[in-house]
Amino acid sequence: MPIVALEFITTFFSAGYVKRSLKLRCSDCLEFIAQEPDPAVADDTTLISVKNRGGLMTPNSAMVELCKAAEKSIRSIDKLDTHAIKRVKAHTLTYVLLNNIHTKFTCAIHSTGLIKTIINRYALIRIKYETTKMIPKQDNMRQKLSRLVVFSHI
Repeated sequence: MPIVALEFITTFFSAGYVKRSLKLRCSDCLEFIAQEPDPAVADDTTLISVKNRGGLMTPNSAMVELCKAAEKSIRSIDKLDTHAIKRVKAHTLTYVLLNNIHTKFTCAIHSTGLIKTIINRYALIRIKYETTKMIPKQDNMRQKLSRLVVFSHI
């Protein structure tokens, strides 16, 4: 299933969240993560610019490519089970290595670990969202009862 424009924009938005959640100590890794996105990718910053109140970050093009690869592998999964995250990470790492995305990372020492961390964070976000979508919503009994109690004494 191809990623359409709206889904790509949300992938871009989620990649910004992943960028914000990274805790790095290496100066080369910090410098790489702090890079601004390419002008070709900058068109997709509309959601971030609309929702930004000072805390949102725009990811660089390498992070966007990683998150798009993880998104494609998440969409290719037939069922979500306990091993889904491992399959997503393995499939995405294979894609990254075959397409030489890992060469865009400047820090040679930490590039593999950084790629794994980015993929893991994005996959956790998406799989959590997909599993909450699968669970049917139940009526909150407490809310129903509180409404009955409040309105029954009128």
